[in-house]
Amino acid sequence: MREKNKAMLEIGMNLLFCSVAFGMYMVSHNYDFLEGTILGARTFPLLIGGILVVFAIVNITCAVKRLKLAKSLGKVEAKDIHEERVGSVFNILIREYRVLSAVILLVLYFLLLSFVGFLIATVLLIPAMLYLLEYRKPLPVVVITVLGTAFLFTAFQVLLGVPLPDGLLFG
Repeated sequence: MREKNKAMLEIGMNLLFCSVAFGMYMVSHNYDFLEGTILGARTFPLLIGGILVVFAIVNITCAVKRLKLAKSLGKVEAKDIHEERVGSVFNILIREYRVLSAVILLVLYFLLLSFVGFLIATVLLIPAMLYLLEYRKPLPVVVITVLGTAFLFTAFQVLLGVPLPDGLLFG
């Protein structure tokens, strides 16, 4: 049963990624390419959207294969049953509604971006997403948070010159 839930969750998340990619494609129609090249404001959304779709299709294919394999085996491991019974109600709800939890976190991130700015909102989002994905060791979470935030800040603010939100609290 747990394997089926994981596969369905993965399929749902990847369909969500495909819809985000479609949204990026639709929004990119408002941007232009530079005359005579394939570069321009439209290049980045199309590139990222294309990459999202390719990886989503690969992940959906793998999840469907795992789902068929789990269905053909038709067995539930005792460890999975034990994991479902152990743990707080909060953790069980997060596992059951992981996609909904991720969407709620992203909506909260969007709201926090306008209130406290990019840096603080991102430093709060990354550990929350890692917790949702069941990464609980403090050192890797801190390292991923610091490096991820630094990478995103450098990529957008420094390399691409895209201004990141300062937030109403500090702006």
